[in-house]
Amino acid sequence: MKLFIIFLLIVSNILLAQENESLLQIDQFLTKAEFKCDSLEIKSSDADAQKERILFLNTFFNKVLLRDNYRDKDRLSEIIAEFEDILPSEYKYSKMYNNTENINILHNAIIFKEKYALLKIYRKERDAYYDAKIELEKNKINDLENRISWLLAKGNIKFQDFQKLTDDQQQSLIIELDQKYKKP
Repeated sequence: MKLFIIFLLIVSNILLAQENESLLQIDQFLTKAEFKCDSLEIKSSDADAQKERILFLNTFFNKVLLRDNYRDKDRLSEIIAEFEDILPSEYKYSKMYNNTENINILHNAIIFKEKYALLKIYRKERDAYYDAKIELEKNKINDLENRISWLLAKGNIKFQDFQKLTDDQQQSLIIELDQKYKKP
């Protein structure tokens, strides 16, 4: 029986260590993602709200552990009721009663899930930023193509003749036409 209990303790410690490793890894990903968004000057109210949510969830677990509140069923229920608006509904918080291992497992699971959600927000914001930049560049290219096409038409130059010119000649012709037909 003693060997079985020792085996369970070893297995639970290994699982807890793996959970902590996962949290460290996601923290590294979050740091990189946040740095990238900051360097691009991306401001996200969704990311700020998610960071605030993670802070409140950590506050909840700290309060549960503070003064051994998890040992008093009534006090634990009060704390759960106080934070019920932000606590994910899919978990049974009553299992935390008098059990620090369950508290740690639940804490790690919830915080990992919320940090992963924050990572997805950062990625979504970064992707939206790059998509907007790509769209802006496409619009600039389109405007330039429109301007060149208009200049060639205004200068009564056939595109086939324009294509026969060297790159330098094409560029010189476009500059000449642009100066001649400047838009007011």
